[in-house]
Amino acid sequence: MLVQASSIVASALVSSVIGYAIGFPVSKYFDSNVRMRLLLSPVIGLGIFGAAGVSIFHFLPLTVFNLILVVLTFSAGALRLSKGTIDPLLHSPENPGFSWLAVASLLCLLPTFEIIPQHYGGSAGVGHPIWDHAKIAIVNEIAQNGLPPANPFHSEAGSPNTLVYYYVWHFIAACSSVITGAGGWEADIALTGMTALFSTFVVAWLAVARSRRAHAAWWVLPLLLVGSLKPIARFVSGKWLDNWTAHEHGLQTWIIQAPWVPQHVFSGTLALIGIMAYLRILYCNAGRNLALAVFMGAILASAYGSSMWAGGLSLLLILPIVGALSVSHVVRAKRLLQVVISLSVTVVITVLCAGVLVREQSFILQTRNVVEFWVFPIFQGNPWFFDALGFWLFLIPLEFGIIYLSFII
Repeated sequence: MLVQASSIVASALVSSVIGYAIGFPVSKYFDSNVRMRLLLSPVIGLGIFGAAGVSIFHFLPLTVFNLILVVLTFSAGALRLSKGTIDPLLHSPENPGFSWLAVASLLCLLPTFEIIPQHYGGSAGVGHPIWDHAKIAIVNEIAQNGLPPANPFHSEAGSPNTLVYYYVWHFIAACSSVITGAGGWEADIALTGMTALFSTFVVAWLAVARSRRAHAAWWVLPLLLVGSLKPIARFVSGKWLDNWTAHEHGLQTWIIQAPWVPQHVFSGTLALIGIMAYLRILYCNAGRNLALAVFMGAILASAYGSSMWAGGLSLLLILPIVGALSVSHVVRAKRLLQVVISLSVTVVITVLCAGVLVREQSFILQTRNVVEFWVFPIFQGNPWFFDALGFWLFLIPLEFGIIYLSFII
């Protein structure tokens, strides 16, 4: 057998235990409903553990004892900083029922089936997304040799051979591999499925909390299955779409991203949690924001450490805009100094947790220009301002379809 079901289940349980042990106390800052907090807790906990754990295990060997010790320390710290009465960001009067949880869990098995080998007699086959899961080698490298990881794909004489990548998600998978003894492939499958489930939990929490209706969670599930409208547009337009649009890698929805690149899905989910924590700091004069700022810093570091795009560059654009829109409210509430102090704590914690990752990734600056600004090409042979308009008015509706329309409404 290439993978063992028992090892996959054990790895999934380990990541869930880490998430809930650290995240459940912190979820008090986001919702007052205990059952709704159960939806948020694993992502929050893994987000706090991820980049902070990477920083710590650059100095400690990655062993079962050290992992348990660090998780217990983080859990105790989360309990200490979340002790007492906390006025949360949202007060959800309802929550999804057990039937929704069962259906969501079954739905989130789909991404795992695409990377689990299927046996046909004496042979085995895997789904197309396995190409991007060649990064299983990163999981094995971290589990076997600790941090910082060497590049398992390429080595050059005279070079430090340091892995230049955002590997926090793979580190979390490696932790479950170390504790359970599962192989990298099995740990990858387990965390892929749990990432899909936890991301669904967070979106469902936000839908129910904002609408104040439990059935809003059911609307989340079909939206997850929505794909691009490009095949329909090609069928209707013939060759027009290919002749007039640029042949670039398009945008993709959850059903494609979850099996292909779970690290980006995880990062995007953490980014959403980070933004909600940011909103509480900006708009809620309920106290305890310094403790939340610590958690927010660790979560933002893990978002960046799991995907430079979903949790890095996107937040560099979003957070300043949200902050600018809140200035008048903060000034009227006479909370400017309080907010500045809280956000300064967030910046310090983010730098402490993500510092080692930034240092490793900075090695690439010596060999190439890693940042280039350009307008995403939409149409062939047109000025850049047509592409800028086409991105919002043509590409996003085409790629996201009803998801784009539902969020506008």
